[in-house]
Amino acid sequence: MPGFTLAVMLFILFIFTPGSAALFISGRSSSQYSLRETFAIGSLIFVAAFLFINFWQENAIKQFIDTMMAAAGISGGIININIISEIFMIEI
Repeated sequence: MPGFTLAVMLFILFIFTPGSAALFISGRSSSQYSLRETFAIGSLIFVAAFLFINFWQENAIKQFIDTMMAAAGISGGIININIISEIFMIEI
């Protein structure tokens, strides 16, 4: 199931990694926070990055959604690695 693999990879890339990095930078060890906190912080960072990109570059969200639809096989578009890396770099 390639869609499941892509979904897991994107979840780790956009939610888990920024959440873990934020909690690590705050000085907490991995035993001091739960996965729930990691997901909550990562989700907040993801939403904040989307809002920032939305006001910074109008078509970034449209390009990101088009890329996700192309990756899932819903549309015949192309996968735009530039927009995925741009969103990831803003999150970190």
